[in-house]
Amino acid sequence: MSRKYWPVSQSYSKKVPEKGADGSFKINNEYKKFDIWHTGIDIRCPPKSRVIAIEDGEIIETGQFTGAPESPRWRKTWHITVKNDSGNTVVYGEVQKPKLKVGQKIKAGQIIGCISVVEWAKYEPDKMKRSVLHFELYKPGTRKTVDWWHKNTPKPKNLLNPANYLKRCTA
Repeated sequence: MSRKYWPVSQSYSKKVPEKGADGSFKINNEYKKFDIWHTGIDIRCPPKSRVIAIEDGEIIETGQFTGAPESPRWRKTWHITVKNDSGNTVVYGEVQKPKLKVGQKIKAGQIIGCISVVEWAKYEPDKMKRSVLHFELYKPGTRKTVDWWHKNTPKPKNLLNPANYLKRCTA
């Protein structure tokens, strides 16, 4: 099995958000009135940071990716979905339009994209533009890139909390 890399070498921290913190798995802080859960982990980083393949794998999908429809903040972004050689599927979300093609093989540590700009300033003038890598992890089988799911519906099939997985990745 290949070495596991931290997915954004330029991230502000190489730590996974603590349970309950902004950007953590299953967090509901900002969208409480909508009763929804976060499907991944957000890794804060500067816009245009390089996205690194965490393991060897194959691109299985690319497409548009946006935040929760209830939030007008998010720009249109993209996702890169990779089936890792370990069998798990990873969704790298909030990236610039990818240049990779479905079926393309990638290597652990390879640059596979760049982080898109997420504009907050229009809605929160006291804050600068911020960006994140939205990182989802699925066990082998089907997956659906959803970013959020409603609490009164079942958790997306095969969705995993990526916290422990990311803690094993190296810088």
